[in-house]
Amino acid sequence: MSQATTASPSPPSSSASPGQDATADLHVTSTAPALVEWKRDEDDATTLLSDPDPRSHHITFQMRHLHDPEQPAASFTIHIPAKLKGSSRDTQILIAIPSDRVLSIDHESPVAAPNAKLGSRPLCRLTFLLRQPVDIIVPIEVPVTPLRAHKAATGQVLDLLPTLGRVTRLALYLPANAFSKQKLEPICTAIAEGRLEPTDRSDDLASLYSGSGGQVLRFDDPNDAPPTYDELPPSAPIAPLLPEPSSKAALPLYHDKNGRKRSRRDRDSAGSAEEGRSACCSTDEVMTALVAMRKQMAMQEDRVNEQSRRIDELERQATRYQEELAGAHKQTAQLRQELDDAQEQLALLQGRVETVEQEDLGKLDQDICGLREDVEALQEEMEQRGLDSEVENRITNTVTERVTSEMLDSGIAYNATVTFARP
Repeated sequence: MSQATTASPSPPSSSASPGQDATADLHVTSTAPALVEWKRDEDDATTLLSDPDPRSHHITFQMRHLHDPEQPAASFTIHIPAKLKGSSRDTQILIAIPSDRVLSIDHESPVAAPNAKLGSRPLCRLTFLLRQPVDIIVPIEVPVTPLRAHKAATGQVLDLLPTLGRVTRLALYLPANAFSKQKLEPICTAIAEGRLEPTDRSDDLASLYSGSGGQVLRFDDPNDAPPTYDELPPSAPIAPLLPEPSSKAALPLYHDKNGRKRSRRDRDSAGSAEEGRSACCSTDEVMTALVAMRKQMAMQEDRVNEQSRRIDELERQATRYQEELAGAHKQTAQLRQELDDAQEQLALLQGRVETVEQEDLGKLDQDICGLREDVEALQEEMEQRGLDSEVENRITNTVTERVTSEMLDSGIAYNATVTFARP
């Protein structure tokens, strides 16, 4: 059978020195959901532990380390929710990895998830190489000969403990953002240099389970493993509350309603038959209720799984929408830049048009001034030579047509009146 190393409860010490308090403040605890994977020695097959009891919960990995460059310390623990017989409450099976047994920690990121228990988040893998196997710890109040489970889910976990308790290499799948390579680098360096110490009280079994104490299971011999959940024998029948009389002579007589004398055994037999039928009915009702409860629990578990799948789908949709939104933001920025460039080019064109218009108007003004001078010179010449009105009209028409033609060729609407006046 499995052996257990136990520790009695001990109250926490109240005489801690100021230096110890300051050191405790340096401890940092990092916790994240995890999947545990290892290989069996007998067939080199890979085993994955991902579902605790209840299945809606997660197995968690906890690392407690001390920020002290001169004397680094760390402890590693895996918490598996379980329901064990002998414990009055839901408890946890602890997988302790003492720091002095760790030869190396290998960090890989990103890695593919072995199943969908941790969702669609990016994962990393921590591979522990150990000098000796891990410690499997249960509450001290739980009997371990044999270790029994309340439900099949815990029984499946217990079936895997013997092989887990003998391996010296195991891997943990964790969220990548919870245990980065930068966070683990000082610890890995201390392990390589042989300087990593256990944290305070990391090996104190008496302080576990809220001070009630814990016990370490040992599975040194593969044949020394506890029976599987399916192999456990049924519980012993309940002893009768009252002993049966040894002889009929000792039984008193009583009269029935017809006046006949009957022994109390007959009456007790009839009453026992009726009580048996009543107990049978009660048992059937209990079994029916248990079946209904199991169906309801299965429906609840299916509903939880459906909700988990729905959450994963919503997370994937949210990621896709974020990518589309980022693309839309990028396209909007490009369009805004193109609009700014177009507005700048339009402003340049407007400036050029205004410059050309001003230059054309100035040239036209000069031409008109020149025509006016020519007209005045013609008027003076006509006055000197005494030209008649017919010649005057012909000259006026010629000058007017020339001025009009110049205006139309320039493409600018310009009102002008040419008047010939005799002195």
